[in-house]
Parts: sequence; C-alpha cells; structure tokens
Amino acid sequence: MLKKILPIIIFAGFALWATIHHDGVLMQSRRVLSWVSTIKQVKEVQQGFDITDIIEATNKERVAEGLPPLSTNEKLNKSAEIKVDDMIDRQYFEHQAPTGEGVSDLGKKAGYEYVIMGENLALGAFTSSDDIVKAWMESPGHKANILNNKYQDIGVSVKSAVYEGKEVWFAVQHFGTSRGVCPEIDSSLKNEIESLNRELKAEEQGIASLKKTLEAPGASSDPSYRNNIAVFNNSVDGYNRKLAISRQKVEIYNAEVRDFNKCIATF
Repeated sequence: MLKKILPIIIFAGFALWATIHHDGVLMQSRRVLSWVSTIKQVKEVQQGFDITDIIEATNKERVAEGLPPLSTNEKLNKSAEIKVDDMIDRQYFEHQAPTGEGVSDLGKKAGYEYVIMGENLALGAFTSSDDIVKAWMESPGHKANILNNKYQDIGVSVKSAVYEGKEVWFAVQHFGTSRGVCPEIDSSLKNEIESLNRELKAEEQGIASLKKTLEAPGASSDPSYRNNIAVFNNSVDGYNRKLAISRQKVEIYNAEVRDFNKCIATF
C-alpha cells in the first residue's frame, strides 16, 4: 500500500505594514507626524547652542504635561545633523529635500531602526535654547510632536549659516521610537522555513516520479517492485516528518509576526 504525502503549508497571511524592508520582513513607520517648520524673524545671531539644553527644554515641556522625558539618541542626533547640513549645503528649508528625502530616509541613513519618527524644523535668529523650544511650542504642529506620547527618543542639531543673505540658525529635532520596543521577528527562522520548503518541493517531485513508476502497467511484475514500494513509503515517511517540522516552524514564525504587527499597530 502506498502512503500519502501531506500538503505543504506555506506562511500564513502576514498583515505586515509595507514600506521599509527590514530583515526580510516588510514593516512601516505607520506615519511620520507633523512635518511642520517654523521661521523666526531675523534679528541678531548670538552664541552657539548646546543640544543638551534644547533636549532638556523639550523634556521640561513634556514633564509639565505629565509625559515621560525623551531619551537622547545619538543616531537621531546624527540624522538631525544630516538634515541641518543638507539644508545649509543646498540652501532650502523644507521637510523634504529637493531630491525627495524625508525624515524616514534620514533615520535609515543614520542607522535608526524605528516604528515611528517625526521632525521639527526651525530657522531664525534665536537667542537661547528656550527661545527655540518656545517657538516650536507656539506652533500646534510642532507642539504636537514635542508632546507626542508615542515618542521615546530624541536627537537635535543646531548650526548657524547664511541663508538668503542673512546669518541665521538652522535647528532640527528628530523624534522616534526604535523598532526594539516591538517583539523581534526571527529572520533566521524564516530562512530555515524557506530552505525546508525547497527541500520538500524537491522531495515531492522525486516521490511523484517514483509513484508514477510503481503505478505503470506491469510494474507489479518487476522483481524490484516490493523493494520500490518500501523505498517509496520510506521517502513519504521522511517527507512527512520534515513537513511536520516545517509546519511547527511556520506556526512559531507567524506567531512572532502577529505579535510584531500587534505592537506596531499601536503607533
């Protein structure tokens, strides 16, 4: 009697957010909040700014609203600096660069893996860190970013430069929450599943070929018929054992994906 092979189960339907490719899994920042900017009337440029003071002033506003302070993130400091340098070098003041890059692109360039990011821009003759933060807080869009309870990290960069013939300060705040807040999806497990399924497909073809031979007219009269049946059934047993392993791994992987999507849906 010929044994039957079980059908291969491929990955269950993944409800993954599509935008950013990460470790073989599609994910998205969901949204980049409040891409708004502010320009202050040009007066007189004062001494430089310490970004720590700007972050402290920002956190002061958050704490006043009962929100936890943001943690300084060096990668977001870097992405903010990339933005400042780019605006100065190419002489523009917009959230999107002339070539289309936005805050998410800058986060990726700085190596910040995120589930959500946001950006505040400011341009003007600011006299203190509090002055910059005050200007942002007076703008509803910027204020919403500063007081967003979904952010955990912050990075800042401030530099002076000539813009439209006047020396001014360019200030950038980058906000974010890293991908690490959500459960990990084991990319190596996905690779194992794909490798197993390739092996199963190959074995399935061999089993089908052997079955065709066994069912051919006159096959039962061949002296090797019984041996071929034993080979066939052993092959099917091995196939089904390997398939059971693949199914278990698929269940584990899909559970990780569901947990990840459940987490990222909160942002």
